[in-house]
Amino acid sequence: MNDLQKNYAQTIVVGANHRSSSMSIRDRLFIEDAQLPSMLARIRKAGILEGLIVSTCDRVEVQCIHNNTEVATQKILEILADHASLSLSDLEGQTYTFTGDDAVRQIFRVASSLDSL
Repeated sequence: MNDLQKNYAQTIVVGANHRSSSMSIRDRLFIEDAQLPSMLARIRKAGILEGLIVSTCDRVEVQCIHNNTEVATQKILEILADHASLSLSDLEGQTYTFTGDDAVRQIFRVASSLDSL
């Protein structure tokens, strides 16, 4: 990514689903309806001002936009790890990150149930 691209917000998806992670990890990452406001507040406090959370039995995703994909991804992973009482190393290999066009494709796959169990 060049310097010019870093100044523009990009779509980012960070998550875990039935393909990327074990059921035990997904169970711990699951965000109850009552927890959504505080999780969204934590994400906003981390500097991610536009985003949403998708949390089902088979997936937890944060879909957002940010002008620095690396920083946003790291902050989201830290928030998810803390929520699940896991270390970042516990999430290695259990999560995925999509950016730009790939993130938009993932959002549409989820919305249309093409990325469902």
